[in-house]
Amino acid sequence: MGREKVKGLPSFINQQFNKRIQETKHRYEQLLFSGVPADQLDVKAPNHSLLKFTEQFIQEIKDNKHNIRPSSGKNYQSMLTRLQEYCKDRLINDLSFDDINMDFYYDYRSFLEETQGKRNAFGNHIKVLKRLMRTAQELDLHNNRIF
Repeated sequence: MGREKVKGLPSFINQQFNKRIQETKHRYEQLLFSGVPADQLDVKAPNHSLLKFTEQFIQEIKDNKHNIRPSSGKNYQSMLTRLQEYCKDRLINDLSFDDINMDFYYDYRSFLEETQGKRNAFGNHIKVLKRLMRTAQELDLHNNRIF
């Protein structure tokens, strides 16, 4: 299968389309080779875990793989701890990148106000969360643009 071009679109958009087509084709092939009947194929993009990504990112901070000071790394750990508490309180097994939206924003803020009573913590958590979301987006782990 060759690369296709849509007339009138910039080349970088054509490249993105081709990348998505190849990823979808690859997922179809994986499912077919694993024995899934063709009429039952579901090739939705995997829903990556925000919590697991955050844990991995924190470890990379500790290993000096990011240009982030160790003192700033504590903010990431604090946010992860509160997100885990939030999930436990709200009976959520995990958070995906797609779960981060305005409903989450307001619910998380009220959770922190109920449990911590601090607005500063919320602002710091959102700042860290936005950086994580941008980093994950650059790694093509999600397409959520709401954050």
